[in-house]
Amino acid sequence: MTREYHVSKKGSDHASGTKEDPFLTINQAAAVATAGDTVIVHEGEYREWVKPKFGGLSTYRRITYQAAEGEDVVIKGSEQIQDWEKVEGSIWKTVLPNEFFGDYNPYKEEIFGDWVVYNPGRHLGDVYLNGMSFYEAENLDQLKHPEERTEVLDHWTKKIVPVINQQQTKYLWYAEVDDNQTTIYANFHEANPNEELVEINVRKACFYPEQTG
Repeated sequence: MTREYHVSKKGSDHASGTKEDPFLTINQAAAVATAGDTVIVHEGEYREWVKPKFGGLSTYRRITYQAAEGEDVVIKGSEQIQDWEKVEGSIWKTVLPNEFFGDYNPYKEEIFGDWVVYNPGRHLGDVYLNGMSFYEAENLDQLKHPEERTEVLDHWTKKIVPVINQQQTKYLWYAEVDDNQTTIYANFHEANPNEELVEINVRKACFYPEQTG
């Protein structure tokens, strides 16, 4: 017997998951949905890591996740940060306890792989201003003197390619992580980060099982 589960920002993870009594998180539905079931997610922004517990069995008995008809759904691995403190000029910082990230801190985790032939030592963190991704700086001094770049190295083709949005390359972030806290610095230029939508990477993934297979 297949089932249909519902998720809503007005729901509860202690609910039954029906349309009248929906779950609050997609992950709660992912913990109980089995082959042939459908998870219908209603309007809203879901900041969570969805970790499907079960997999489908075939093309005809898969687990389907879908937005409710006519409704907009967004899953994000980021969190909004609204307590930025001005350092100097257009550089701001936010200080977060390491507990904020749990057992995964993207500002400590380095990108690795044989394709990383440029700028080794970069991290999995990021800063977003109204959806625009920043570039990671090598040090704090680079934030004070950002340079507009016209070309970058494409790590897939190993070729120099032109930058489409050159002005974006001036938006930089840099992080320092110690045993207790993570300090993120960013150059927001003309923007006040406390008055705009500013987000930072937090989760390891948006939709991926903890155990594959």
